[in-house]
Amino acid sequence: MITWTGFLGNLIAFITNQLENTSATMTAEDKKHAGSTFLQLHEAILQLEVTSDEIMAKTEALIKGEKTRLYSHWLKGMYEKVDTSSRNFIDALDSLGTFLYRHDPALALLFMKIHNAHSRTLLKPSDSFFEECMRFKIEWKTSRSMRSISYTTPKKSLEQLDFKKQYEWVCYSREYYRKSTNKEWPLQFNSLSAGDILATLVKDEYIEDTIEPRDTRKIITVFKSLNNSLQQFEKSRRQLCRFVKNNFTIEDLLNTDALRHSRLFGGTASKTSRKKTAAPAPIAN
Repeated sequence: MITWTGFLGNLIAFITNQLENTSATMTAEDKKHAGSTFLQLHEAILQLEVTSDEIMAKTEALIKGEKTRLYSHWLKGMYEKVDTSSRNFIDALDSLGTFLYRHDPALALLFMKIHNAHSRTLLKPSDSFFEECMRFKIEWKTSRSMRSISYTTPKKSLEQLDFKKQYEWVCYSREYYRKSTNKEWPLQFNSLSAGDILATLVKDEYIEDTIEPRDTRKIITVFKSLNNSLQQFEKSRRQLCRFVKNNFTIEDLLNTDALRHSRLFGGTASKTSRKKTAAPAPIAN
């Protein structure tokens, strides 16, 4: 998932922008239940950031030209950290999607997949996208010797995807169905790419590749791109942070256990070795 942080950052930023438009309609009860959801998402993004930064720090000597290969011990245990961070992020999106569907179904359907089980319709994060399209796996020859890193990364066209247009298309589909049938649009209505919009959007729009320890040029290219993507990911987290601070009171958040563990109100992520390739506009914490 770490090679998709730029794309995911854009998705989170769009979701947050849309939530700004609907926050005024949230009731006190909504905020009570939503507090833990947004804290969980913030912490998941932060965890993925920290894990990615750790990988960047371990490979910094190679990127600087001080080393000529990727050493196995640099990445020992990192796949497990990436996998844990990725699954926590998916779990957070699962909670968010359930909340969003009650307030803005079209927004939820941008990244949730329609499932039908025992005649009940369920929404879950798109497994076709999160489990199949997004991959980052370290292959080992032995317990001490790395063979390669297999991964996928979005093409530039996907990095620049206009989520607003996709959102408007879902809204139009729902409204068109309502007007033409005088009925509410059912979740099992499969004209929306079999109920999995996100997987359809990214189809054929990503690159599959492999890095071997001595592929210095490729390693440098991939990790420089990751560095840039992480800046967008961090920006989206800070935007989410502002949204929570502006729309939830401490009383709202005290209803959740997540507050005790969250760094949202106690500061931001610890300083890392991430290098800024461009000077972004200042972002308030």
